[in-house]
Amino acid sequence: MSRRRLALEICVLSVALVFPTLLTWAYFVDAQSGQRMKLIYTAGKIIQFSLPALFWLATGRSNIHFAWPKRRGMLPGIAFGLFVVLAVQILFAYLSRFKHRLFLDQLAEQVQTKVSAFGLNSPAAFLIFGAFLCVVHSGLEEYYWRAFLFAGWRKFLPLGTAIAISSLGFMAHHIVVLNEYLPGRMWTATVPLSFAVACGGAVWAWMYQRYDSIYPVWVSHAMVDAAIMVVGWILLFG
Repeated sequence: MSRRRLALEICVLSVALVFPTLLTWAYFVDAQSGQRMKLIYTAGKIIQFSLPALFWLATGRSNIHFAWPKRRGMLPGIAFGLFVVLAVQILFAYLSRFKHRLFLDQLAEQVQTKVSAFGLNSPAAFLIFGAFLCVVHSGLEEYYWRAFLFAGWRKFLPLGTAIAISSLGFMAHHIVVLNEYLPGRMWTATVPLSFAVACGGAVWAWMYQRYDSIYPVWVSHAMVDAAIMVVGWILLFG
């Protein structure tokens, strides 16, 4: 690989690493109206998820494919998804039944504000958007973070370093989201939960490397998103 080609690939991967965080800040924090939020979100997601395909086409990798799922990969993916789902439910039950009721009330208020801005405050709209996030968006994120970014950095860096870089990038935009939902709780809630997200991203990157397939991590990611959407449903309507 020529130095120019190497520099180009590293540049694209670096931009792709920080773009989701900048996008999240633009639509989730900076946007002043619901209409502006939806416009930035839609346009930004189109750009984000088009970038890997355009990059592969421009570099002559248009024949890239994802290996079909195999049992030995799907079972660990499902197992890890169930583990995180259980952890989310235990944490939520602890907060709601034993202590920190005020914390959950404040969280529910923040969720209601953001959901209303997106026009998703009816049960039907929330369910439709939730299904999109769990089924479609989770797959697009795995294609972006693991098949594109992690695999891209893996070409130049040791396995552990590539996992760390892609997972920290995956974590960064979650910090923006969590800080909006949990204002004033940066070190007690936002940072610990964001670190958990980074750990999840690292496990998914390892799975992608180990099983050479996007499907186990997609299923696992979808299960985790579904658990989070259930919590959101309870906060909003439950």
